[in-house]
Amino acid sequence: MIDKNPSARIHRVVALACMAAIRASFGPTPAVAQETLPGPAYGASAAVEGPIAARNPEDPTAGGTRIDVRGRGRALQEVGEALIEAPGTRVQNLGGLGAFSAVSLRGAELGHTSILLGAIPLTTADNTPFDLSYLALSAFDTIDVYRGGAPAWYSEGAIGGVVRFVPAKAAQDRLAVTAGTGSFGRREALATASVAGADGPRPSVLTHVRLAGADNDYPYIADGSTGFTASDDGERRQRNGAIVAGDGLLHASMDALGGRVSLLMLGHGRVQGVPGPLARATGSTQRKLVRALAGLSFEREAHDPDGARRYRIQIVGSGSHQHNSLTDLANNGELGTGQHDTDDQWQRGYLRLGGGYRVLSFLEATALASLQRDDYRPEDSGDAAVSLAGTASGRTTAAASLEARLFGHVLPDVRAELRASMRQAWTETHVAFQDGLSKIDRRRDRIVATYRLAGVVEPIPGLSISTSVADGLRLPSAGDLFGDRTYLEPNPDLMPERALSSDLGAVLRGRVGAVAATLEVRGFALFVDDLIVYEQKSARLAQAKNVSSARILGLEAGLNLRAGGRFTLASSLTAMDTQNQHGRALPLRPPLQALLRPRLALLAAGPEQLSLFGELHHVAFTYLADLGTSTFPARTLLSLGATLSLWSDWLTLDARVNNLLDARVSDALSRPLPGRDFRLSLTWALER
Repeated sequence: MIDKNPSARIHRVVALACMAAIRASFGPTPAVAQETLPGPAYGASAAVEGPIAARNPEDPTAGGTRIDVRGRGRALQEVGEALIEAPGTRVQNLGGLGAFSAVSLRGAELGHTSILLGAIPLTTADNTPFDLSYLALSAFDTIDVYRGGAPAWYSEGAIGGVVRFVPAKAAQDRLAVTAGTGSFGRREALATASVAGADGPRPSVLTHVRLAGADNDYPYIADGSTGFTASDDGERRQRNGAIVAGDGLLHASMDALGGRVSLLMLGHGRVQGVPGPLARATGSTQRKLVRALAGLSFEREAHDPDGARRYRIQIVGSGSHQHNSLTDLANNGELGTGQHDTDDQWQRGYLRLGGGYRVLSFLEATALASLQRDDYRPEDSGDAAVSLAGTASGRTTAAASLEARLFGHVLPDVRAELRASMRQAWTETHVAFQDGLSKIDRRRDRIVATYRLAGVVEPIPGLSISTSVADGLRLPSAGDLFGDRTYLEPNPDLMPERALSSDLGAVLRGRVGAVAATLEVRGFALFVDDLIVYEQKSARLAQAKNVSSARILGLEAGLNLRAGGRFTLASSLTAMDTQNQHGRALPLRPPLQALLRPRLALLAAGPEQLSLFGELHHVAFTYLADLGTSTFPARTLLSLGATLSLWSDWLTLDARVNNLLDARVSDALSRPLPGRDFRLSLTWALER
């Protein structure tokens, strides 16, 4: 079945324009036209040139930002805290260490973001928002954030974009051990060991282990579930929020078959309390989770003497397992009538084949194919909490992508690049659930296509101007359809979402003396049909629902600046105007978000170094529902910290205080966030 929706006509027009552009680029050109009309001199220059100005290494036509997280001495910084350096990002979470945390891009829903570990998808085919709290920031080298359309090499047709975590790899022989502590009973221990093999058969191996825990008993202001009555307001402490967690990463690689073979293993386990809705706090409900992933890949690239890539090949296979259980230890129905135990399991198998080849000096063609199977097996030994009881379900997805990349000089001193891509996917979904005494079993096939057309021009060295148009698709998740057994009510009648996005932006990169900077400014538009939004039904529950259409207009900017070796600045700004079919603002989309992160090295020479860093993060007011009648107030959080390195980084002390002014704020589902939060870590490192 081919999807139909109100914007299908727009999609067809843009798809035809994309096909026409490819045909015009690839098709034969009459000899007369070549003689009488001057054309672009693609590939005319053989000189070695740097890449077109961009903030990501893969695609200068995309709104992408690379965040370098190697060796961050920010006192136990978390993934979500690093991600907000990219413009257009909004991280929503439900509390302290280990609480659910997910990222939204350009005002899209949380489930509209694809999360990748290298080339392996971490988001399930079910499209449930991925919980960032499963990942340790110290296990990665960089994070790539693509807002809107992404290059075909990483794209899965997501509406919001792609967040790609690049796992840490062994760059040298090194051993590092970190011990940390913080407010609300936080404690962490981390260890990283790496052995860097030389080129040849000797493997490079990196292992990373983290153990963490917290009481999460931070105070918050409770309104007694009576927002218009102040007499019952007061300070309370969160109950049943404690967590004990551990995770590990193994990344090994070696040269073989003219390329590089890599083994990647990632695991996470936790036991944590589930605080429950504010209006009905729990005291004995626990969640246990185990996640494990193993992937094997082969990559091979060849480059010409001028540095240009001639071809690349990639083969990736992976398998993963997730086991998630929810237990009411007291068996008193804290989260539902009589519910005392649930046990859910996910299994996934994934295979990906990809390759790119420079057909001509100005043309590179890329093709990818993937096959993915997800199985979901929920089990209940009691009544469901707030969801329909599920039975075995699954989804099979087969997809193929093609991308054509034209690049070179359109004038002697003007470079340009054009990318056109199309992705075709077939999915078969089997969903079964028990609704009272009736068993409902549904099986559905879908054929869906998404595309992207993007271009960039560099009129002068260091300045690029780019634009793109793309569409994306998202099928409803199991959480959307059947609830999450804790906070979400079911809605099995949801329709798939489809969106059209476009942007226009510029990147300026340059250096004046000792000051180097990269500035990105981009305007964007997102139009969504059958958008799924979460509407808060009560103080304790929310429900997913379709709205017929929505549009999001925005402006995003990012600046990275470095002055010598003493001062750096990372900053981002996102402004949005959102509207549903009734002309009301969409919920949980702040109209303004801004971040400033300066860092100053007081002692930049010698074996001892002292650095001071700060953070100013502002989030404007946010509507709770699209009725526009209730809001989260605006918040401005100030954080300060310092890093002291001794004996050539042999010993490093990091200290930080988050939310210095102790602002009491809430985020998704009205969950209170921690106030003032102290963190301290000590790292010992030995390098060879």
